[in-house]
Amino acid sequence: MIHKTLIALLLTVFFAASAGVSLLPSETSSSLQTINLRITTDNNNIWRVQDNEGKGKGTFKAKRADRINWLAMKSAMEFRFNKDVSNYLNFADGLFTDGKTQLVDANKRLRVSIKDTAPMDTLIYEVYVVEADTFVVGNSPPRLIISR
Repeated sequence: MIHKTLIALLLTVFFAASAGVSLLPSETSSSLQTINLRITTDNNNIWRVQDNEGKGKGTFKAKRADRINWLAMKSAMEFRFNKDVSNYLNFADGLFTDGKTQLVDANKRLRVSIKDTAPMDTLIYEVYVVEADTFVVGNSPPRLIISR
């Protein structure tokens, strides 16, 4: 009985391997993530970049093809990046017309994804809160670290 089970297992592995099926977990597009961030005031009325749980995310990491959504809460906000984002990010037509800045209306999202060809680098950005006439605080200034 053990021999039949062993032979059946070996045949299964052989046919799966010859058909190109991997029995081991592999990294797929499901490992890509969507990073949801919101820009709002904290308990001390200081504007910050936070995740959905309210944790500070002034500096965060993303991999190629990851999606990033920044939500501008309660105010229009202007994002200002230190480098031309067209080398790093995919975004909708009409955004980042100068390559570095984008105005986002109150309670709207800035949606981007990291290009598959983006270099591993750090993008420094500022977020100007229009109605409060101030900048977002966050690891002086906030950063997006692109890794593989």
